[in-house]
Amino acid sequence: MSDFRLPWTLAAYRTATRACVPLKIWKLRARAREGREDAARLEERLGHPSTPRPDDPLIWLHAAGVSQAEAALPLIDYLSEAHNVLVTTASVPSAEFI
Repeated sequence: MSDFRLPWTLAAYRTATRACVPLKIWKLRARAREGREDAARLEERLGHPSTPRPDDPLIWLHAAGVSQAEAALPLIDYLSEAHNVLVTTASVPSAEFI
């Protein structure tokens, strides 16, 4: 059995981020009420995928905004011909665009 222990800084970070989960959920719900989040996709924002991960390798692309999503379209089209591609976004407009 390994005698590995997390550095105290990483353990503190993990504890703090776990403690903030209720606040994150509250904030996401508030943003959804304001129309700044897609209420149907709040679980995804918390890291819970809406579809199962494929068995084959997966290429993950992230587009923060609409301009990045638009710029990535040719790459997404090219990669998706032979690979599974996951595209995530940081805003509702960019998610709607994709």
